Amino acid sequence: MRRRFPLVFALIIIIVISTFVGAQQKLTGFNNGLQFLQYYSSALDRLIPALRPLETALSQFQTCIENQESVEESLLFSALIYQEKGDLISARKSYLEYLKLNPDDDWVYVLIADLDYQLGDYKLALRNYQKALSENEYAKAYYGIGRIYHDQGLVNDTIDAYKRAVDIAPEFVDARIALAKEYYHDQQFDVALEEFEMAYQYNIRSAEVHYHLWVLYTQKGDFEKANHSRDLAIQYDPSYSSLIETHQ
Repeated sequence: MRRRFPLVFALIIIIVISTFVGAQQKLTGFNNGLQFLQYYSSALDRLIPALRPLETALSQFQTCIENQESVEESLLFSALIYQEKGDLISARKSYLEYLKLNPDDDWVYVLIADLDYQLGDYKLALRNYQKALSENEYAKAYYGIGRIYHDQGLVNDTIDAYKRAVDIAPEFVDARIALAKEYYHDQQFDVALEEFEMAYQYNIRSAEVHYHLWVLYTQKGDFEKANHSRDLAIQYDPSYSSLIETHQ
């Protein structure tokens, strides 16, 4: 399983710390849950398989919820653990329980909509993205809407959604790459190149970006830049070597 958890974990840690910066002490069960999440994020369970950090952390947070201790934070962490374990339904339920306690935290609708998208319920995903956007502008919500429109073959709507995402968050590389790809598939090659070049500015080590730059520079006949991008794509991700050989 590819571990995406550490990034999300860091985000929620920031939320918890900022919310409880004045607290004098944390409950032991909640602290234990955080400790086991740290074990997981550092991959300690790969050295000690019996450690089972996700399961233990989840058990600690569920106990906190049952005992009405640190309920809101425990619900968020439980949702993230369920999501990491692939139990999207339980993750969604935990986010909804959190929203019942914090109805003004509209950003959670984006997380729920992401799960709806993964579950294949595009109608519900769109509804929840729109709920979030009715209160605030979220780049991640527009990105999610763009993915739905892309899957539905709505090119212009897809481009508009991705453009809104990068307008809000210029450094949102995934959205910018998605926008560039959409331009490319719509045969707007010059605009696609501009977006990939911009994506490069924000993530110079993205093999995917360098691969597409290689494709576009080759089409333009700029072989010096093309070769440079090809070499960087392979350097940052050797698996691109076979893909490039296939298209040469």
